[in-house]
Amino acid sequence: MSEWLNLLDAKAYKFINLQLTSAAWDGPMRVLSSRMLWVIVVFIALLFLAVQRHSRGVQIVFAALLALGASDAITYYLLKPGFSRVRPCYTFEATRRLGTDCTSPFGMPSNHAANGMAVTVTLGLFAGRAWLLIAMLTTFAVGFSRIYLGVHYPGDVLVGFMVGGLVGLLTWAFLMKWIKPK
Repeated sequence: MSEWLNLLDAKAYKFINLQLTSAAWDGPMRVLSSRMLWVIVVFIALLFLAVQRHSRGVQIVFAALLALGASDAITYYLLKPGFSRVRPCYTFEATRRLGTDCTSPFGMPSNHAANGMAVTVTLGLFAGRAWLLIAMLTTFAVGFSRIYLGVHYPGDVLVGFMVGGLVGLLTWAFLMKWIKPK
């Protein structure tokens, strides 16, 4: 069964990374995978919350940052070494990387996907549906960009989404004593 899943994952990866490409998408995909995207997203969220005078804005941002930090640590320090799944950019010669570094050998699960989903779930639970929709679309786009750029298999991204979702839920459960949801 796992061999079948690995073959399916490799086929989906090759389709996205080698065939579902366009020079017009290359730039936006790099931006979606950059760390600067999250700085911009957090800045916009803080600005919006300040302008709206959201009474719980600081608490919501704290919860999202806590989920992000927990997700990043769990994914990078525990799960990647545990899975030890080598990234496709080390496995396939015919990989489009578009200037994206492939420094760390292990890719399962995707930190970008896990961190994005942890923030998405946290925002959705604490800030409401509008934030959830915006964050979900951004997180899915970031996950897709990781495959497009050649640094993750689709399975790495899907597992990252699951890990991040769980971390977001656990963060919400932990903070329920101090922050009440809408």
